[in-house]
Amino acid sequence: MESQRLNGFIHPDITNLTYLQTLDLSDNQLHDSIPSNLGIYLILPHYLSSNQLTGTIPLSLGNLSHLTTLDLSSNQLIGTIPLSLEEFEEPNSTRPPSELFDRHHTTIFGDLWSNKLSGAIPPELGNLSQLQLLSLDENELNGTLPKELGNLTKLRALWVTSNYLTGEVPEDYKNLTNLEAFAVGGNNMSGPIPPFIANWTNLRILGTAFNNFYMTSLQTLRVSDLKSTGFAFPNSTNLLSIETLDLSFNNLTGRIPGSFEHLNLETMLLTGNKLNGPIPDWINGTIKRMGAPLRSWMTIVMARNSQYHSLFINAGGEDAEIEGKHYDADISSKAFYVDPTKRWAYVCSGDFLATTANSSDYIRNSTCGVSFPEATLYENARICPQSLTYYGFCLQKGNYTVELRFAEIVYSKDEDYSNNGKRVFDVYIQGIRVKEDFNIKKEPELPISFPATVDNHLLEIRLFWAGKGSLYNPPALNGPLISAISVTPDYKIGVLSTKLIVGIVIAVVSTLVLASLLLWAFMWRMGWVGDRELINTIVKIRDKEYSLKEVIVATGNFGPQNEISQMVYKATLRDQEKLVAVKKLPLSTKQFDQITNEVYAGQKLKHDNLVELLAVCSNKKKKIYLIIYELYGKRLASTSPV
Repeated sequence: MESQRLNGFIHPDITNLTYLQTLDLSDNQLHDSIPSNLGIYLILPHYLSSNQLTGTIPLSLGNLSHLTTLDLSSNQLIGTIPLSLEEFEEPNSTRPPSELFDRHHTTIFGDLWSNKLSGAIPPELGNLSQLQLLSLDENELNGTLPKELGNLTKLRALWVTSNYLTGEVPEDYKNLTNLEAFAVGGNNMSGPIPPFIANWTNLRILGTAFNNFYMTSLQTLRVSDLKSTGFAFPNSTNLLSIETLDLSFNNLTGRIPGSFEHLNLETMLLTGNKLNGPIPDWINGTIKRMGAPLRSWMTIVMARNSQYHSLFINAGGEDAEIEGKHYDADISSKAFYVDPTKRWAYVCSGDFLATTANSSDYIRNSTCGVSFPEATLYENARICPQSLTYYGFCLQKGNYTVELRFAEIVYSKDEDYSNNGKRVFDVYIQGIRVKEDFNIKKEPELPISFPATVDNHLLEIRLFWAGKGSLYNPPALNGPLISAISVTPDYKIGVLSTKLIVGIVIAVVSTLVLASLLLWAFMWRMGWVGDRELINTIVKIRDKEYSLKEVIVATGNFGPQNEISQMVYKATLRDQEKLVAVKKLPLSTKQFDQITNEVYAGQKLKHDNLVELLAVCSNKKKKIYLIIYELYGKRLASTSPV
């Protein structure tokens, strides 16, 4: 009954078929739960995979003491793995080893792959001494790997990827020398990668990536996301046959070894390390894919002033207008792309696990309709194998709100069972991890907001797949996926910030103060300000009044250009037709008083050879004593009173 497009449910009366030896209902559209009495009779192979079965695994299946195959993969089963399953044993398989790994068209001995089973792996499974394959991957199992599984010496394949397992690989597993496949990737396991793996001489598939394992040396393994800070580049002599070398996110430091020039590498992925020094010239002619150069967009940032206060990107889609906001198109299939406006760019790194996937899978289209107002943003998405980083350029300094939109449009189909898949990744804003083990299928299709501060005009948004979630679930397109990005300012556009206003006020006030000082100095120099006493001291000359300050200014402040003899200066007073002479006396107050009396006494004397005395004035506080008289040209040079 395989692949007959059967619908409906498995009727409990199927157990009335007492002569039934094989039950194969795989690859149909059956739903509801498995009948609880299905294990009453001795049915040999059980094929119920690739349906839509729900509920828990019936305990009665443990009664099938001659069960050779239990295939419940690719369903919607929940709950824990029942302990009664330990009662069945499997005879030796006659299938060749290669068929163990054809996961869609061959019998798999104990397969619960791609369900929603939870809880711990029962240690009692270690009693199945004849078990050759155990596939528990793509579930929600937790706890540690039971050490009892080390008793399964006939085990040829153990798959437990994409769960939530912790702890180390038990030392008891050194007895699993018949293993051809050992896959524990995509969990939260830790500790060293056991050295006894080297004794598994039949091993063809080893999947340990995306855990917290560490190694003390590396020769031919392809490894990323190691937590060890002492990890270094492997010795090139051990990489002579390697074509793809992925050492991403391993805390590597230093320079790329020059000895790598002589390897047969075509792909070398070094994203997310701490390397320094120049990129060797030989890479451009040897390596076909390495990742995008950093300098290209940093040049953009340094070369342009901050001029933007927002950013909107329709990841994987065309230009869109949503609520008055223009979302830029993002439809390139390149690993590195700079928007034509040079406002933003993205970098994609890593390889898809599926051998048939390539850069054409960077853009994914939704096959199911969505009907909410912003549906346009969810019709397409950008997907990247491991690390997807967006950069916003030339943003003004300040605080922003970053909104990210996610919608799972790849692991969403019932017909290919991808709806069981889990897409889990980390979210970084400005280098800070703001979301760890983020499962987008468990989030509503609404924007998720994060705060961000821009100091150097550059905004960085990075989505990093650390190996959690589904690894091999069809269509095997691992990595982060995003539908849209919006970046909006937390400050009012066109309104100056408080800090900027304070700066402007300080600058204006400083400028005004400086200008006032300069003006005051100029006016002082010109004699327009200062010396209030001089201004208030009045002297009468030819029936006209002048301030003592006016008299001094009229002499050019006793400048040398107006000096006509020692301490005698010519002066031009307003409303005076004739020049006057001003003599400055370096006398004390008592002497000046005496001279004043004599001058006033002699004012009545008139003679052609005598100049007319016009006035005397002084300011005793300022110690300024002046005698003012007529100026008769050159005669004054030899005729001077006192």
